[in-house]
Amino acid sequence: MLTLSRSLAALTLGAAITLGALPAQAEFKRFEIDPDHFSVAARIMHAGYYTQTGLFTRGKGSFRYDAESGQLADVVVEIDAKSFFTGHRQRDDHVKGPDFLNSGEFPTITFKMTGYEKTGDNNAKINGDLTIRGQTKPVSVDVILNKAADYPFGHGKYTLGLNGATVFARSDFGMTYALEGGLVADTVALELGFEANLAQ
Repeated sequence: MLTLSRSLAALTLGAAITLGALPAQAEFKRFEIDPDHFSVAARIMHAGYYTQTGLFTRGKGSFRYDAESGQLADVVVEIDAKSFFTGHRQRDDHVKGPDFLNSGEFPTITFKMTGYEKTGDNNAKINGDLTIRGQTKPVSVDVILNKAADYPFGHGKYTLGLNGATVFARSDFGMTYALEGGLVADTVALELGFEANLAQ
């Protein structure tokens, strides 16, 4: 379940942003993920009986975006591996422990974008390097840009909102616990969403 976070998160945020239109500007602008509007859900089959869902509740990230050229740069997403939560303390501690995320030794899951491909008016495929448990693998995340506009309340900053999804094998990151007999599935589905604000 641990590897779910990789996607980050972190990660798909950046590419999706290229899909939206920002106020006219000819240079890259920096955006920062709002930690209060950020979530990563990981879903994995348990012993063939049901799909268990867990959440990573803390993370951060940033990227640069040029509206005129539609280019992204410097996309980095970090997820707090110790923030994994299912509402069951024993299970949560197990997932955060050595059998899975090993968050004591590797407290941060990171994603760094390497490229993207626009697949629709508001859709993109973001490629990047995902690092979990100190191991880095390439991943691809399907992203949709939901909205890009001035925030209607609160800070009032120009804000991008998006969702992303990916599927990967936890064994690629050294998480082989309970694979035998399918007690815990190898395939993990990761779903993420966040708002990112134009930085000052």
